[in-house]
Amino acid sequence: MAPLKKNDLIKNQSHSILKNLKNAAVLIQNKKAMPFLVCALLMMISQLSYSAYMPVYLDDMEFSSPAILMQIAVIAELLSMLFLPLMMIKISIESLMLIGTFTYALRSFLTIYIENTNFPLMITVLILNGVSWVIFFISFDMYIKKISFDYNLHQMQGLKVIFINGLGVSLSSLICGHAYNHVMKGDDAHGWQLFWGLPFIMAATGFVILICKRKSYVPIVE
Repeated sequence: MAPLKKNDLIKNQSHSILKNLKNAAVLIQNKKAMPFLVCALLMMISQLSYSAYMPVYLDDMEFSSPAILMQIAVIAELLSMLFLPLMMIKISIESLMLIGTFTYALRSFLTIYIENTNFPLMITVLILNGVSWVIFFISFDMYIKKISFDYNLHQMQGLKVIFINGLGVSLSSLICGHAYNHVMKGDDAHGWQLFWGLPFIMAATGFVILICKRKSYVPIVE
């Protein structure tokens, strides 16, 4: 058999990638996992609003050294990673993701009321963000692994990266950037309140989606 030409190899590889992604999408549909992917997309919008705009917000609220203060969230992430395995002994992955959407919504709601004199509230918001990131997104990664089979785990992980880290980050950047440019006119305090309403709505929507999903939840057959 003659060896394939370079163009034929590229064509076959492209066809294989598309076929693998299609198979992963079919599995997600069969497992009724689409609500969790939609929630992950919404939580990415909430997370990116924090990552990109929290330093600017803290600076406007006249907190000194915002970059240093944000390391509190990193410490909260590390501690949450230590306790997450213990939580998973008593709490299901789906319930942890539900908790993650709630803590994301609570973080965004409390952020609206941060003032330059309210240091404890600011610390609470930073801790909540670190906890939310671990509880939701690490649990989401484990959920993807849970619904996958051994032969298509890499396909599912690839679809997740494309959908969340690719589409999710790009869409989140556009939405948050447009919201910031639209609301930050004149009164900064009022503009920030409107801006943080966006990630709150995204997280609250994700919470409602998972609540509805729990009411119709069908256990996944391992």
